[in-house]
Amino acid sequence: MRNPGNWEKVIKVFKTDVEQSPTNSRAFFDFGVAYECAGSYEEARTAVGKACQLEHKSTYLKEIARCERLHRQSLRLHKVNINR
Repeated sequence: MRNPGNWEKVIKVFKTDVEQSPTNSRAFFDFGVAYECAGSYEEARTAVGKACQLEHKSTYLKEIARCERLHRQSLRLHKVNINR
């Protein structure tokens, strides 16, 4: 996770964007990428999924797959750390 405090601020900005423009797919995509950068992969997947519902783009589909992969990796790492 890179500087979580900074990403929380960015997430708040993008949350305002999606609330003000609930049909803007790019706003949801950016919101999701901010969540991903903060290490919140499930939230990222949800936001990018909404972007994809609004506008079906291969970029959004690739990002959804990336969020799912990162989430699975995160769970595996967490499990390894618990078992130590």
